[in-house]
Amino acid sequence: MTARELYLDLLKGVLTDSLYDTVDPEQRNEGRDWPSRGCTMIGRKRLDNLQRCIEDVIDKGVPGDLIETGVWRGGATIFMRALLKLDNVRDRTVWVADSFQGLPPPDPGRYPADEGDAHHTMTALAVSADEVRANFAKFGVLDEGVRFLEGWFEQTLSTPEISRLAVLRLDGDMYGSTMVALEQLYHRVSEGGYVIIDDYGAVPGCRKAVDDFRARHGITEPMHAVDWTGVYWQRRGIAGSAASLQEARTTIDAFHALYYNGMPGEGLIFQRTFWMGVPCWKCPLDLWVYQEILHEIRPDLIIETGTNAGGSALYLAHILDILGHGQVVSIDITDMPRPAHPRVRYITGSSADPQVIASAVRGTARGVCMVVLDSDHTKEHVGRELELLAPYVTPGSYLVVEDTNINGHPVYPTFGPGPHEAVSAFLQKHPEFVVDPTREKFLLTFNPGGFLRRRK
Repeated sequence: MTARELYLDLLKGVLTDSLYDTVDPEQRNEGRDWPSRGCTMIGRKRLDNLQRCIEDVIDKGVPGDLIETGVWRGGATIFMRALLKLDNVRDRTVWVADSFQGLPPPDPGRYPADEGDAHHTMTALAVSADEVRANFAKFGVLDEGVRFLEGWFEQTLSTPEISRLAVLRLDGDMYGSTMVALEQLYHRVSEGGYVIIDDYGAVPGCRKAVDDFRARHGITEPMHAVDWTGVYWQRRGIAGSAASLQEARTTIDAFHALYYNGMPGEGLIFQRTFWMGVPCWKCPLDLWVYQEILHEIRPDLIIETGTNAGGSALYLAHILDILGHGQVVSIDITDMPRPAHPRVRYITGSSADPQVIASAVRGTARGVCMVVLDSDHTKEHVGRELELLAPYVTPGSYLVVEDTNINGHPVYPTFGPGPHEAVSAFLQKHPEFVVDPTREKFLLTFNPGGFLRRRK
């Protein structure tokens, strides 16, 4: 064995506590028992699988970070960081995601498959973040390459800081925990990246969540067994294309910049976009997504900030005409001639002024409410709008933050902190909102990470 192989073999033995414990070696190798002192209960076979997946994405240059959702004492993520450090990999982060207080009580109303689940009563599963950090430190891998996501998955996994993943390892046991992790993270797994499910064979709820998610999204990549419970699959590339996901992302971003800026001498395309002859400074693909949202949620009220010429307010009103329901209140600091429509009411004033907002909603229907922010794009202003208007968004409805693409995401890199940065700060304080990546299905959007759904 090489020195590298000896180190990794020893590391696995220490992490699983199989060097000194008087245990059945096969039981420990397959992760069928819980080590009293070890940092992981997944066993050597699943650690071997994790090693192969990480080495493959490194060798093939598959872009993205590594994450485990549900880390217990941190053993698998310690192994991830140790392997990256051993191979001098400096451009990938290991994300350590856990509540660090055990599992949540089942919510059979949302996830019937979790009814009667008792994981939340198992106090041994509640390991504090400080203890996990201490375990990282003992192995010499608590450094800038490790990031902790502390809290329930619904509150943390939507973070836009994780852009791509090369290895996604799920160990959340329950249907709800598994489904949330897949919904929030699967779309970020790169072509050629790996999805590893720890509890597929051991926990029926986990298995059902994986099967449901794969069926819902038409995922046909074959699953491979690791041992009696663990499975994994490798995410395939874009159908009919030889391009890698990284190349595809580069192409999308390049077209995004071209579409946003326009051809030389022609001016910004979005400023030459019209709805029924009225300037409408939106991406047409986003407008299509808007009508899908409106059809689904049937809002009684849409609050829009940043009216400009009124094209988007008119567009929303015309969709509401088709639905036969709803009204639009549009707020702007500038008073100017705009198209009249019986469903639209224009308000002059600052969208960051509580009195203006109170006046805007006074007398309106207070059923399902959706909010669209498209006024001053500085981080400070958008942040104030978010705090002021988020309470009006009803559960299941949307708060859409426009132009999160600026400040280099991927356009207008010199703008400075704007909507994207405001959303990041907002989500840290408001777990009741999550990014809905399904609203970015057309690949080009002016609002990456900006379609926020309020949980039901």
